Amino acid sequence: MSKSKRIISIIIVIAAVWVFLFSCDILRCINYKKSVFAFPYVTSDGGGAGTYIGLGYSFKIKGSLMPEDNVLRVKSCKCYLFGKLLLQYQ
Repeated sequence: MSKSKRIISIIIVIAAVWVFLFSCDILRCINYKKSVFAFPYVTSDGGGAGTYIGLGYSFKIKGSLMPEDNVLRVKSCKCYLFGKLLLQYQ
């Protein structure tokens, strides 16, 4: 395998992994659940809501996401891709 084919293969694998991570997190955001692969950046005290940052994307979730709560109380979810608002659910 030539060097250029190896580099292209590596780039394709990295892009596929990134798309998988982003897709999982955005589907959870749409369903008003806490992100899996994005890390909490700023969160509220005890509520689980806040800003979660991934690789090139972020989510701002308002509401309560605590497992003790029987009712999911999410008010809104905003999804950003490279700093631009991509989706907003209320």
